[in-house]
Amino acid sequence: MPKKKEKPKSKKVAEKIDPEIAERQALTKQIEGDLPYERTIYINEARRFLKRSIEDILTVGKLLLIIQEKEGHGDFGRIVEDEIGLPRRTAYRFMNAAMKAEKYPAINLCQLAQVSKVYALLEAPEEELKKFEQLGLFAGKDRDELMSMSHTDLRKLVEDLRDNTDEIVKGKTDEIRRLNKQLQKERDELYSMVPTAPDGSWAEKPLSMIQEAFIRLDNLLSSFAFDPSIIGNDKLQAKVEGFRVEMEKRSVLFIERWEEHTGKKVGK
Repeated sequence: MPKKKEKPKSKKVAEKIDPEIAERQALTKQIEGDLPYERTIYINEARRFLKRSIEDILTVGKLLLIIQEKEGHGDFGRIVEDEIGLPRRTAYRFMNAAMKAEKYPAINLCQLAQVSKVYALLEAPEEELKKFEQLGLFAGKDRDELMSMSHTDLRKLVEDLRDNTDEIVKGKTDEIRRLNKQLQKERDELYSMVPTAPDGSWAEKPLSMIQEAFIRLDNLLSSFAFDPSIIGNDKLQAKVEGFRVEMEKRSVLFIERWEEHTGKKVGK
């Protein structure tokens, strides 16, 4: 589909734009003064003032932290908005930046040169900030690489780190939930063995578990009894014999207690 030709701007529109451009150029010239434009100088000056802005933010954040601590949360919001004239959200961002700067002094947030980069970096997981503090590397990148990154790229990097951290936390949470369910199941099984019902119904499950355990134990003992490698090994044979003696003692003790309790002789 052929593009429509743009209509030339009317004379009135051109007259309206031209004065605006002329006014902007005049104001820019007034701001610039008589010094000739030098790109590097202006960029460095802009960076210098941005660094001062970060320092100012951190200073304000520290002052706000002290005010909040001394005045209490109830009055703090009113003081911030009515007396200082700062939106609460902005105040809390300043305070968060100040706390992180105090917590990780070696990061030196002022060197990032852009307020937006500072905010983006402070959204990173605590573990990554600790590594940056200790190793001078953030997600494998040194300070110079972070300085050269755009705010958008740094923000994307932080978001990826947070997503990875969320996945790890989710995995650990799922594992904890699984273990918790297992513990609850084992607890319920133990509770079910407590003698509570007068008709003895509480004993049905424990007896079933004992029977299953006895069958497994009998199978293991049979494998020991007919395994030539155990019979030919004096050390292993002594262990099995010791286990046999222990089982025999426990069986005799159980039979004695049972006969005493029931008044009946086993096998009669």
